[in-house]
Amino acid sequence: MEFLGSVVSSPTGQIVVVEPVEHDTSATGDAARDTDIAVARFDTTGQLDQTFGANGIVRLDLSTGTVSGTAFQGDTAWGLTLLSGDDLLVVGGKVADGPGRTDIDYAVMKLTATGAVDRSFGTNGLVTLDIGTGTDSPRTAIIQPDEKTVVSGHTSNAGVVTIVLFRLLPDGQFDSSFGRAQRSPRRLLPFIAEAYDVALQGENLILARYGRDTSAGTVDIMTARFLADGTGIGRTVMKASLF
Repeated sequence: MEFLGSVVSSPTGQIVVVEPVEHDTSATGDAARDTDIAVARFDTTGQLDQTFGANGIVRLDLSTGTVSGTAFQGDTAWGLTLLSGDDLLVVGGKVADGPGRTDIDYAVMKLTATGAVDRSFGTNGLVTLDIGTGTDSPRTAIIQPDEKTVVSGHTSNAGVVTIVLFRLLPDGQFDSSFGRAQRSPRRLLPFIAEAYDVALQGENLILARYGRDTSAGTVDIMTARFLADGTGIGRTVMKASLF
């Protein structure tokens, strides 16, 4: 199983991609569905960069996959952000810690330019965010001029999907000055509001997303704006019927 999550290009022309991959290609049954996160870097000729990770690839095994209802949950990755000095932030998810947990939590990892896990970031290179028992869907991260990281995504719980926006300090600790509860989901629509990207507008944050008011409603394209402290100040809805 291969699913390309994200790609970035460095100023020197190197290309880095991230995606979930099989944990063990020889496994059978549910074990064959367990996934890890793979980060690969290519040089300007399209060959794997041998100075990165192991033969050009870094493999991150954050949790053991598990069955949740009819679905299988494992490590996954969606976002990749290039930092100064060719360091990288990987935005993904892992199975939640704790007995019986089958939901996905946010996972943000920092890699050095050589592909080593930066142990000075978060807890041994990893930041996790557990929002209740709902399944979290991490998406992207951006770096502010002050080197703080803003991560976007959404979480699903009991059929209701809400957006999630949180900010990390440069060392990977949560920024307690951001948002009403720093890490709480924001319910901007009654039924579904999914967030797929975040961008800076001066000091404000713009979130790109879609959603709908009811289960039978049409899907609408939306944007929302937040102040630098995470306070929401407005949203725009573009009805699907306009297309």
